[in-house]
Amino acid sequence: MPKMKVMQMRMQINDAKPNEADLELYDEIGESTDWWTGKTSGISAESITQFLKENQDVDTVNLHINSNGGLVFEGITIHNVLKGSDKTVNVIIDGLAASIASVIAMCGDTVKMYPTSQMMIHNCWTYGCGNANDFRKLADQMDKIMDSSRIAYLSKAKDKLTKEKLNELLDNESYLTAQECFDLGLCDEIIGVDTSKKEESKVDKEKEEKDDEPFEKSPTVEPLDKENGWFF
Repeated sequence: MPKMKVMQMRMQINDAKPNEADLELYDEIGESTDWWTGKTSGISAESITQFLKENQDVDTVNLHINSNGGLVFEGITIHNVLKGSDKTVNVIIDGLAASIASVIAMCGDTVKMYPTSQMMIHNCWTYGCGNANDFRKLADQMDKIMDSSRIAYLSKAKDKLTKEKLNELLDNESYLTAQECFDLGLCDEIIGVDTSKKEESKVDKEKEEKDDEPFEKSPTVEPLDKENGWFF
């Protein structure tokens, strides 16, 4: 049987807007070839890089994601290639952006989710063999790999997500709804939902709670601890 290579990622120029390209990540991250059939599946960073080189007039990339994740470094490379391009990258999570696919999503200048879309984030995992020293070294390597993923999440979320909260979510292998992603800064827009009204409602509620608090005499203000620089 002759070997067949199947393109698992649809990449095409938008007919209505020739300066825009539509890319679909609807498969595992990282290519693999079936030994029996010769079919290649998965998404490679090389295929995306090649597409961008062949379509340099494109200034906007609409990146649709529905993927369970895959190979860490392949995903980090895809993230960096798109993030480092001179293109405007609009990420739309059509279904699930899980594991390293969620890291890829962080490359977007805008990240949009449908109300029914989800994102799953967790700590990376691997197989291993060897002695105790080998496993200690492997654990250290995995910690460094996770540092790269944390940079991507925190850079996107900015002040909406602390490192401590992110580590908690990663440790718990968290499935996040669109609203949770929006609240954490991992998503900019929920398609079809007016999130601005929810933000206003949240501010109003906090103001009401503050207004309902009983009046108390202001405490004596102590001078700042100049030596330690601690203040509240």
